[in-house]
Amino acid sequence: LQVGARYTHETFGLTDDSPTILLGTILLSDLAYVAHTSDSGPTGKVALTWKVDPNNTLYAFVATGRKAAGINTTPAPGGIQTVPLPFSPETVTDFEAGWKPTFFDGHLRAQFNGYYTLYKDYQLSFGLPNAPTMSFIRNLGGTTTLYGFEAEAQAVFGPLSFDASGSYEHSSLGGAAVADPATGATDQLGGRTAPLAPTWTANFGVQYAFAVGEGTLTPRLD
Repeated sequence: LQVGARYTHETFGLTDDSPTILLGTILLSDLAYVAHTSDSGPTGKVALTWKVDPNNTLYAFVATGRKAAGINTTPAPGGIQTVPLPFSPETVTDFEAGWKPTFFDGHLRAQFNGYYTLYKDYQLSFGLPNAPTMSFIRNLGGTTTLYGFEAEAQAVFGPLSFDASGSYEHSSLGGAAVADPATGATDQLGGRTAPLAPTWTANFGVQYAFAVGEGTLTPRLD
């Protein structure tokens, strides 16, 4: 049994000064924006691990996480946003369970796990059509959900070794309409796939260590 807890307090302050400068001399100091956010909260983890025998281990845990609040520091040009817009903290709860077996006298080991992750106030970053180099962060309402499974394996048989992994993930953004800070138009994001969350991923690598003199030469293919 493993139990852990953490308490975090974070603050963020913004002072945006836009002075008028002529030949290196400040003619007019224009204090444009002053903003501040403060966020505190606990996170923790409870995990159970059972070593069934020397070759099989089972585990399960629930853990929480927190991403701090912040401020969008770049106003949208010519749009409805005329002051920096703050965003709220993001919280996540993750449930995971898995199996870690070994085979062939320890030459092959593997990990299999499934997870179910729930986000509240998900911080989504998106760009503006009229300002492609800018991005803004908004909180999504509802619950953003990610779940899936992962499998990994690593093997060493003398000079030959290989590793492989694969995963499946389903993601769904929380049901929310988010306003574009430049135009005021809203985008319906609920149910869309989360960014950087492909449904399937896979990789495989193999290498062989050739003895060369007193050392080795190891070509590898991924």
